[in-house]
Amino acid sequence: MRVFLGLGFCMALKPQALAQSPPIVAVPPPLQSVARASVAQGPVQPAIVQPVAIRIAQGGKPLWSGTLSIGGAGQTRLSLSEPVDMPAGCSTAFEGRNGRQIDLTISSRRYGAAEQGGFQLSLRYSRPSPEAPCPTGTRGSTIEQSFSLGRGAVSFEGDGDLKVTIQPQ
Repeated sequence: MRVFLGLGFCMALKPQALAQSPPIVAVPPPLQSVARASVAQGPVQPAIVQPVAIRIAQGGKPLWSGTLSIGGAGQTRLSLSEPVDMPAGCSTAFEGRNGRQIDLTISSRRYGAAEQGGFQLSLRYSRPSPEAPCPTGTRGSTIEQSFSLGRGAVSFEGDGDLKVTIQPQ
């Protein structure tokens, strides 16, 4: 009796050896990758990274402004924290929580050709509570917004008169 081992090798075995041999397992052929492009939408183009001017304000008072690059396959993130002076005579127990903080994230939304150029904005601003005479906590405002950039600026407003403006450069 003959047993084929593959690659053209052949080995003669006695019937007793066949009874003790492990079973022969067929190995599936390797997977082949197939590139596909959608006919209706066309191929997806790589996202372009572009600089934008960003202005964050509350009550008309600027909190931060600058230029950041957005787009590509990743996200842009800005996180700022700064302490705030406690009024004289206030307890220092809450001092560590009585700062201002800005957290801004802009992510690309890329789900197909129709979504190219789309972004997701997440902005959170926290500040000491306005309690007098000594703040004992924080208050916050948040903006979560999807948007697309054209040639002009886009602006979004949130609670507490928080406003963000994004201008392509």
